[in-house]
Amino acid sequence: MFRLAFETYRAARKLGLSLDIVAPDADLSGYSLVLAPGLLETPKSLETFHGTALIGPRTGSKTSELSIPTPMGPNITGLDCTSVRVQSLPPTCNIPLENGGCFKHWLEDLEGNAEIALRTKAGAPAIMRAGTLHYMAGWPEADTYVDILETLAHQAGLKTQRLPDGLRIRDTPTHRFWFNYAPDDIEFEGRTIKSADIQIETH
Repeated sequence: MFRLAFETYRAARKLGLSLDIVAPDADLSGYSLVLAPGLLETPKSLETFHGTALIGPRTGSKTSELSIPTPMGPNITGLDCTSVRVQSLPPTCNIPLENGGCFKHWLEDLEGNAEIALRTKAGAPAIMRAGTLHYMAGWPEADTYVDILETLAHQAGLKTQRLPDGLRIRDTPTHRFWFNYAPDDIEFEGRTIKSADIQIETH
């Protein structure tokens, strides 16, 4: 699931978000948005988290002994949502979503009484939620992932900005760092960041 974790990170960074990577049992109380892609065993920390969270797919699909739990995940208290069937999708197969975009690589059939926040074009649940706790049933295509995270970040009260390819920012309590990974200079918000260069500004 490293690829899914990396694509989650990339989509969030595309939106100008700064991320911390923490252990599954970490204290999450200081965060307004938590992303938990593909954690095979569901961490208990998510059950007491009061911010906005996006979980899945495959979260809760294994026990600590790597057996399949009954029922299968995500098995989170308060989220009435269960994966009852899974599909590994061939590279040429995508599952269109109702408002555009698609899932690739992986799709789960979900059942339960949780609210459906997003459907596939065929009408199946793509994201189910209980309040601010969301479970995603598939692996989003890159631009689709950015759209999903942008919506959730705004729900969490976070400001986003879509950055050009190759440009990333990182905020600390005192500074903002601009990184240009692209082979060419980038013009953004009245500044020029030269190729393979870093700019630093104070808040």
